[in-house]
Amino acid sequence: MLLFLALIIGCDTPTTEDRPYDLDRDGVWGVIDCDDDNPEIGRPLTYWIDVDADGHGSWDHTITSCDDPGPLYLAGPLGEPDCDDNDPEIGPCSEVVQP
Repeated sequence: MLLFLALIIGCDTPTTEDRPYDLDRDGVWGVIDCDDDNPEIGRPLTYWIDVDADGHGSWDHTITSCDDPGPLYLAGPLGEPDCDDNDPEIGPCSEVVQP
Protein backbone atom coordinates (compact mmCIF):
# COMPACT_ATOMS: atom_id res chain seq x y z
CA MET A 1 0.00 0.00 0.00
CA LEU A 2 2.80 2.43 0.85
CA LEU A 3 4.46 1.69 -2.48
CA PHE A 4 1.18 2.46 -4.29
CA LEU A 5 0.82 5.80 -2.45
CA ALA A 6 4.43 6.69 -3.18
CA LEU A 7 3.84 6.06 -6.88
CA ILE A 8 0.70 8.19 -6.95
CA ILE A 9 2.29 11.06 -5.02
CA GLY A 10 5.37 10.93 -7.23
CA CYS A 11 3.33 11.23 -10.44
CA ASP A 12 2.66 14.75 -11.64
CA THR A 13 0.11 15.62 -14.29
CA PRO A 14 2.19 16.29 -17.41
CA THR A 15 1.88 19.97 -18.23
CA THR A 16 5.13 20.89 -19.95
CA GLU A 17 5.58 21.31 -23.67
CA ASP A 18 8.67 19.09 -23.72
CA ARG A 19 6.53 15.93 -23.59
CA PRO A 20 3.18 15.04 -25.13
CA TYR A 21 0.04 15.22 -23.01
CA ASP A 22 -3.71 15.48 -23.51
CA LEU A 23 -5.32 16.82 -20.36
CA ASP A 24 -8.88 16.89 -21.73
CA ARG A 25 -8.51 13.50 -23.48
CA ASP A 26 -9.91 14.71 -26.81
CA GLY A 27 -7.14 13.06 -28.84
CA VAL A 28 -5.29 16.32 -29.54
CA TRP A 29 -1.96 16.79 -27.77
CA GLY A 30 -1.82 19.83 -25.50
CA VAL A 31 0.91 21.62 -27.44
CA ILE A 32 -1.45 21.98 -30.43
CA ASP A 33 -4.83 21.84 -28.63
CA CYS A 34 -6.58 25.22 -28.67
CA ASP A 35 -8.02 24.55 -25.20
CA ASP A 36 -6.64 21.51 -23.42
CA ASP A 37 -9.16 21.96 -20.62
CA ASN A 38 -12.15 21.54 -22.96
CA PRO A 39 -12.66 18.28 -24.91
CA GLU A 40 -15.06 20.06 -27.30
CA ILE A 41 -12.22 22.26 -28.58
CA GLY A 42 -9.30 20.61 -30.36
CA ARG A 43 -7.01 21.56 -33.21
CA PRO A 44 -6.79 24.99 -34.80
CA LEU A 45 -8.87 25.46 -37.96
CA THR A 46 -7.70 26.59 -41.37
CA TYR A 47 -9.49 29.72 -42.56
CA TRP A 48 -9.63 30.78 -46.24
CA ILE A 49 -9.94 34.40 -47.30
CA ASP A 50 -13.21 35.37 -49.03
CA VAL A 51 -12.68 39.00 -50.07
CA ASP A 52 -15.96 39.36 -52.00
CA ALA A 53 -18.04 37.56 -49.31
CA ASP A 54 -19.77 35.26 -51.80
CA GLY A 55 -19.17 32.12 -49.72
CA HIS A 56 -16.31 30.85 -51.89
CA GLY A 57 -12.77 31.27 -50.62
CA SER A 58 -9.40 31.68 -52.25
CA TRP A 59 -6.24 29.61 -51.93
CA ASP A 60 -4.21 32.81 -52.09
CA HIS A 61 -4.33 33.46 -48.37
CA THR A 62 -5.01 31.10 -45.46
CA ILE A 63 -4.71 31.38 -41.70
CA THR A 64 -4.52 28.46 -39.27
CA SER A 65 -5.75 29.69 -35.92
CA CYS A 66 -7.64 28.80 -32.75
CA ASP A 67 -9.53 32.08 -33.02
CA ASP A 68 -11.93 33.15 -35.78
CA PRO A 69 -10.00 35.78 -37.80
CA GLY A 70 -13.17 37.65 -38.79
CA PRO A 71 -15.81 38.03 -41.48
CA LEU A 72 -13.43 37.92 -44.45
CA TYR A 73 -12.54 34.29 -43.72
CA LEU A 74 -14.29 30.94 -44.15
CA ALA A 75 -13.51 27.99 -41.89
CA GLY A 76 -12.96 24.37 -42.85
CA PRO A 77 -12.06 22.66 -46.10
CA LEU A 78 -12.06 25.04 -49.03
CA GLY A 79 -13.53 22.82 -51.70
CA GLU A 80 -13.36 24.48 -55.10
CA PRO A 81 -11.77 27.96 -54.90
CA ASP A 82 -13.35 31.19 -56.06
CA CYS A 83 -12.45 31.98 -59.67
CA ASP A 84 -12.42 35.74 -58.97
CA ASP A 85 -12.41 36.62 -55.28
CA ASN A 86 -12.84 40.32 -56.06
CA ASP A 87 -16.24 39.86 -57.78
CA PRO A 88 -19.18 38.49 -55.75
CA GLU A 89 -20.98 37.57 -58.99
CA ILE A 90 -18.25 35.04 -59.86
CA GLY A 91 -17.94 31.90 -57.75
CA PRO A 92 -16.06 28.65 -58.34
CA CYS A 93 -14.36 28.31 -61.72
CA SER A 94 -16.55 25.31 -62.60
CA GLU A 95 -19.58 27.65 -62.58
CA VAL A 96 -17.93 30.18 -64.89
CA VAL A 97 -19.10 29.82 -68.49
CA GLN A 98 -16.21 30.16 -70.90
CA PRO A 99 -17.00 32.13 -74.11
